[in-house]
Amino acid sequence: MSKKNESKKNLPKNDLSGKSSLSLESLLHNQLKHSGASRVLLALSGGLDSNVLLHCLVGLKSSGQLKQLRALHVNHGLQSCSQDWLVQCKQNCDDYGVEFVSASLNMGAEVDTDVERQAREGRYQVFSKYLEQDEVLLLAHHQNDQAETLLFRLLRGCGLDGASAMPRQRKIGKSWLLRPFLDVTRRELENYARQNQLTWIDDPSNQSVKYSRNFLRQQVIPLLETRWPSMINTLARFTELAQEQKLLLMEVAAEDLQQMSRQPDQIEIEKIEKLSPQRQKNLLHYWGKLLTEMSPSSVEIDQLLTQMKPAKNSAIEVRFSTGIVRSYGGMFYFCQHSEPDMLKEKVCWTSLSLPLILSNQVEIHSEQQPAILAANDKIEKIGQNKIKVRLPGKDEKVWVDSRRGGERCCPAERNHSADLKKIYQELNIPPWQRQWLPIIYYNDQIVAVPGIFVCNPFVCPDDEQGIIFNLA
Repeated sequence: MSKKNESKKNLPKNDLSGKSSLSLESLLHNQLKHSGASRVLLALSGGLDSNVLLHCLVGLKSSGQLKQLRALHVNHGLQSCSQDWLVQCKQNCDDYGVEFVSASLNMGAEVDTDVERQAREGRYQVFSKYLEQDEVLLLAHHQNDQAETLLFRLLRGCGLDGASAMPRQRKIGKSWLLRPFLDVTRRELENYARQNQLTWIDDPSNQSVKYSRNFLRQQVIPLLETRWPSMINTLARFTELAQEQKLLLMEVAAEDLQQMSRQPDQIEIEKIEKLSPQRQKNLLHYWGKLLTEMSPSSVEIDQLLTQMKPAKNSAIEVRFSTGIVRSYGGMFYFCQHSEPDMLKEKVCWTSLSLPLILSNQVEIHSEQQPAILAANDKIEKIGQNKIKVRLPGKDEKVWVDSRRGGERCCPAERNHSADLKKIYQELNIPPWQRQWLPIIYYNDQIVAVPGIFVCNPFVCPDDEQGIIFNLA
């Protein structure tokens, strides 16, 4: 723990050498201006880097360059003095007149050997919870942190994605995360803090080399710097190059996916086979990350590729840590680890203006569609799932059920009714979806299967108000 500063925290000055208050503040202002952010939530640990960032943000706010500033402290509960850190962070914010919020993870009695990963995941869950839609989250990671992250990932056998290390900005929840200090070294932050008489918290666990990052920070990097003094800056430049290459590969994968995907969770197997092995892997990594925000491992991708030929004509299933890839009708489908259950009994949908969440957690929405009265009004019909359903009559109740067997109906643009099982087969509905897909009834007649088709007798004329049913 650092010594307590008895005086009020000094606001930024402009007469400092090195990375001065002015240059750090200007760097921060330019990045916030470029992102369009005027409201900031700062992740405040109480350490050197986040205290310097807090000091700079207070300067921007006092000069009118920042509309709103809040600080969020996450108490992991891993240290006996962690409550003292929370108190000190709150006191710093009170001295600056900054709104302060905190959250506790209480990890002390729950963590296993991978404490670093659990602490990081817990923090980001808290960030997502507290971050408002029009706020930007700021983290104070600096150039040394970037170098440590790169070395750590390289030693664990990462690919280009991992070598990109920490991005300067990325989506988090409904907003954005920014790291404005990635071009600033820890030494420069230390100089800034001393010159501005700042105090900060020194976590004693940072000295323990049992943690991988601390081992790199305390023993490996200082040794490397004796031979290569500029290695921190060199590694940071490498991450920038890796990020550029990563973006290029993502553009290639996005173009490939557009050529072979009917829906976001489906890919045509025959078209994948026409790509080079390198582009196949690049595409599948991109596809998995697009759907789950986490790229599949190389081992998982290799398992899927070895089964690609048999998957064209038979059902295969490859389990990823983030989901399951199944095959049906010449397509790969990315699925959740488990499918929803079949409804035990039908459900009455009493208010179509509200979403209906079924007992199997499937959610259905009804979207009111206006009547098209003018001849030049645009009519959009993209498949059966966009056809309007007529409104229920006064004597008709709306029911929702799963397939029980023996149901018959006549989808729009067909002349005769058929067994629902046969209709699903003809429409290439995967077998694992058929038992849980919700069926909309008016009284005892099938009206639609949301997202799949509308039955002929219930198609709404263009000049009448109707409904489109959709799955969430």
